[in-house]
Amino acid sequence: MNERPPIEGSGTFLVERYWPGITEPTFRKAHERLRKATESLRRDGIEVVHLRSTLAEGEEAVFSFFRAGSTADVAEANRRGGVPFDRIVPVVEVE
Repeated sequence: MNERPPIEGSGTFLVERYWPGITEPTFRKAHERLRKATESLRRDGIEVVHLRSTLAEGEEAVFSFFRAGSTADVAEANRRGGVPFDRIVPVVEVE
C-alpha cells in the first residue's frame, strides 16, 4: 500500500456498500472511478484520499476507507465516482 501523508485536520472514514450482484470486474471499475473522483476533488481544493476498498463478493458488500476532512467530502467523492453507498462513518484504525 502506498503511504500518503495525513491530511491536516482530517480523519478516516469507512464507507459501507451493500451492493446486490457486485462482481470483481464491477468492483475494479468502481475503484478506478473513485480514484478519478478523488483526484478531481483535490484539483478543486478538497482533500480526499481513497485509501483502499475490500470486496466481500459472497456477502455482496464493499467496504472502502477514505482520509478526508468530513463525511460530506467522502460522500461527494462517491457521488462524483458514481459509486453507490449506504453509510459513511468516522472510524479509528490501529495497525
